[in-house]
Amino acid sequence: ICVPFLFFNEATRVWGSPEQKEQDMNKVVLVDMDGTLVTITPSNKDTFANQDSIDVWDKSTMNALAYQDGIDMVHALYSMGYIIMMITARGASCRPYTIAKLKDMGVYDMFTHVWHRHTRYNGMPSGVVKAAMIKRAVRQYGYDFTYAVEDENHAIMVDHGMHVIDANVWNKA
Repeated sequence: ICVPFLFFNEATRVWGSPEQKEQDMNKVVLVDMDGTLVTITPSNKDTFANQDSIDVWDKSTMNALAYQDGIDMVHALYSMGYIIMMITARGASCRPYTIAKLKDMGVYDMFTHVWHRHTRYNGMPSGVVKAAMIKRAVRQYGYDFTYAVEDENHAIMVDHGMHVIDANVWNKA
């Protein structure tokens, strides 16, 4: 796997050097779900029209295929000592399915937080939602986001001082 900003240390068999790991302790990586760790579950304007159709969509997210490169990226960053935080524009009703999918992929325990779109942000673009959640995480936990593993919203991540690891490298195959 080609990882921008990261390298594999053959001597220690872990990603990054001991010096880099020490320097980056308590740094945080933002990870997206759809289009980054799994395929995007199709939707249209009717998908979120009522709770019944939302429930159907939420359940169908379990059928999303995993991107192994995304999973490997989470493993690499976790092995380097980064705090891994998921910020997804999926609605809060999808939380049980997101957690189940992360467990299926074997990465759930690597995530310190898994945050979903609050209902007050329903109907807003994912970039607006994620910008608000990033500000909240900084305010609430004092997080210093270093990287974002994301398939979209790159400008927002850069505006918050993050290096973007572009999931579009692996999700177009």
